Amino acid sequence: MVRSRAFGSKGDSNSKPREAESFSNPNSSSRSKLSKSHATPPTESPPNGFNATKTWTAPDRSSLARPASMVFTYQPPRTEIAQDTLPELLPIFTFMNSHSNKMYQEGYFLKLNDLDTQGRPCADRRWVECFAVLTGTVLSIWDAAALDAAGNQDITPTFINLTDASIKMIETLPTYEKNAKPLQNILSVSTAGRNRYLFHFNSFNSLTQWTAGIRLALFEQTSLLEAYTGSIIAGKGRQLNNIRMIMERSRYKYEDWARVRFGAGTPWRRCWFVITPPSEKDIQKLNKAGKKRSAYDRTTPIVTGTIAFYDTKKTKKAQPIATITDAYAAFAIYPQSTALIDQST
Repeated sequence: MVRSRAFGSKGDSNSKPREAESFSNPNSSSRSKLSKSHATPPTESPPNGFNATKTWTAPDRSSLARPASMVFTYQPPRTEIAQDTLPELLPIFTFMNSHSNKMYQEGYFLKLNDLDTQGRPCADRRWVECFAVLTGTVLSIWDAAALDAAGNQDITPTFINLTDASIKMIETLPTYEKNAKPLQNILSVSTAGRNRYLFHFNSFNSLTQWTAGIRLALFEQTSLLEAYTGSIIAGKGRQLNNIRMIMERSRYKYEDWARVRFGAGTPWRRCWFVITPPSEKDIQKLNKAGKKRSAYDRTTPIVTGTIAFYDTKKTKKAQPIATITDAYAAFAIYPQSTALIDQST
């Protein structure tokens, strides 16, 4: 995984950037009836025959008690620790197991399946009241109407994997209906390709708490992967004669074949990639500018290179299919099995 401030892909001007927002623990306030008098957001056509009064007749829920008929079928992956596991990785695996089982948020909201992975309006675009639980980066969702009618029967959930999700808070969103008030307290979630879910909350407080819970889950997962990468380097680095072998700044291009995924939910693609480090001229320019800075300026400017991806190994006349500029960090992805660590990249 590579972190970058800019990412360009040929012919992909509609790609959606990740945005930082704020977040919802429904335990902080009682849950009143959600507002149900709104049509679909204006960017797409409203659902045919949408009737807010007829659709939303769920009983008022004065408390946020967990429904008795819901069944947890999601079993978080557990990292098994082998005898030959590097000592540096032991605490990381413990934290990974804790993270995947940690509940960040639970409560009620309305959900609309807005767009599919191709960016087309979903066939069944209607608001559905749900009870959801965020465990790790997996969101388990139960239909609230099914829970109410279940009685003693068990209701299984559906799942949304938020690992690669981008989210955006929308405080107000206009509708197509002339006399209808704008939708308020909306969270837009994209998890794969150009798909989009819309979550509608009963208050701004609930919206911000849910967004914070999702952001925290994603941040902690990324932090664990960064720590995992550092632990691998520390464990393998003991076999090196000099740490400078891996810490020294690269001065030459590196190129090779790789399987690349250019977005969440998109297929893996075999590409020839070329990593170009910053030039000596850029380094000298940075050092010269650093001498002119104030002694009280503690910022650390970074000179970055580029990563270009091609369909062919012959890159002299070929145009890259995608380019990453200003890449400032990279980390390894845990392969879900300790046996695959040595073979993973």
